[in-house]
Order: sequence, then structure tokens, then C-alpha cells
Amino acid sequence: MVDSSQLKQVIWNLLINASQAISDGGEVQIRLEKEDNRLLPLPSSLLPERNVKEWVKIAVTDSGSGIAPEEKEKIFEPFYTTKDGGTGLGLSIVHKIVENHSGVIKVESEVGKGSTFTIFLPST
Repeated sequence: MVDSSQLKQVIWNLLINASQAISDGGEVQIRLEKEDNRLLPLPSSLLPERNVKEWVKIAVTDSGSGIAPEEKEKIFEPFYTTKDGGTGLGLSIVHKIVENHSGVIKVESEVGKGSTFTIFLPST
């Protein structure tokens, strides 16, 4: 079962990042859906080795600055940041919480167009 305070932390961290990415204007969207295991847009190698039939999908999308491809590989590493005054802990905390709940996080981003962080958590 997902700890609600930890899930709030995940959403909060993603919303902070999204709002910072659109500091010059833009929009942020949150989508919540239930996904059948057969319809997940992820390779089976990324999914935890659990027999889960349904997943909760949470997507946070912003129309902000986007993430450069060379940065995308590092964003979940502790203390990695591209922001002045940033700690580099927000996304590493998000990743760890999702992982600890047998979930998966996926990032899609294009520089100048925005980013989508999609989380898949097992439905109970």
C-alpha cells in the first residue's frame, strides 16, 4: 500500500519542478488514470517482478523549458541539479519513493517544449 504522505511528497516535488520550469509562463497538468497491465507503455524489463494486473498512472506535464538529453540521464541522481540554489534532492527523493512502492517513473521531455513525468504504481 502507498503511504499517502510519501505520495504527497512525490506530487509536491514534481509540481515544484514543473512550476520552476514554467517561471516565464506556461501551464502544468496532472492526470490520474488506471491502467491495465497489458496496456502499460513500458518494457517489461522496467516493471517490478510482481504479478500486478492494474496500475495507477499519475502524469505531471509542464509546458516549460524541458530537459536536455544529456541531463535526462542524471536527473534522478542525488545532488545533481541544474538550478541555482538547488539541492538536487527533489527528483532523487521522488525516484526512491516510487521505487520503494514497487513503482516505475518515466520521463519524456523536449527542450523548449516541456516535460512529462509519469509514475506507475501498483493498484491495490
